Amino acid sequence: MLLLSDEVECQIDPADLRQKIELPDGVLELYLGKTADRLSTSGFLNLTIRDRSGRCWGCSIALIKNMNVTVKNQGQLKQPNTSTVMSVRLEGFEIHAFHWDGFASRFDSRNMMLLSQSFTK
Repeated sequence: MLLLSDEVECQIDPADLRQKIELPDGVLELYLGKTADRLSTSGFLNLTIRDRSGRCWGCSIALIKNMNVTVKNQGQLKQPNTSTVMSVRLEGFEIHAFHWDGFASRFDSRNMMLLSQSFTK
């Protein structure tokens, strides 16, 4: 997770918020629409975390792509998929993120490290 600059955070439109999940240290927010596009253009997934002090953190696409995670059912992929996330759910300390193109990712909710990814279609 990287702290979003004021410039990137200003591009977030509250009207594009689709889902919120309470976490122990803040709130996970899922954005779709133009905000998702803007976050992607700025190098972030369309998931953010707002900590209790109001700071907004983003999931860096570059950091995710550099994680050493084998994508299940897609052995030929050299790096994890970072397409738009359409929905999320919390199970214990894991965030399950479902991408628009059939991938499912598991993140550690405490630090948003990618734990695993699989192709589900």
